[in-house]
Amino acid sequence: SGWLRKADDFYHHLAQDQTHCRKMVRFGGSYCKKNPDNEKYVCLDEGLALKSRNCTVYSFGVGDDTTFDDAASQYGCEVFMFDPSLDQDLKDEVIKNLTTYQHFYNLGLSNVTKNETLK
Repeated sequence: SGWLRKADDFYHHLAQDQTHCRKMVRFGGSYCKKNPDNEKYVCLDEGLALKSRNCTVYSFGVGDDTTFDDAASQYGCEVFMFDPSLDQDLKDEVIKNLTTYQHFYNLGLSNVTKNETLK
């Protein structure tokens, strides 16, 4: 019952604007064959705008694309990046390129309950 009958329903719902935003800004991503790929959008309307050194971003599933995380930290957000699936070379590359306000953790979301202290 309800609107969520299959996975495509979920992704279609995410693609729909849930509110009106006058200042939608693209964060990260790249271009593949002249089309945007893996970009995210953030509403920066007055009252919603990110405030430098007064915002926190939790980024799950970093993979090999940290462009969103880089853009958020350039806006002055503290960014906590999580991904346990990276191979050692990619993890080393991500860690090597962390900025002052970025933190990487070899953790992810799952159905297992576990307590971890983040430093």
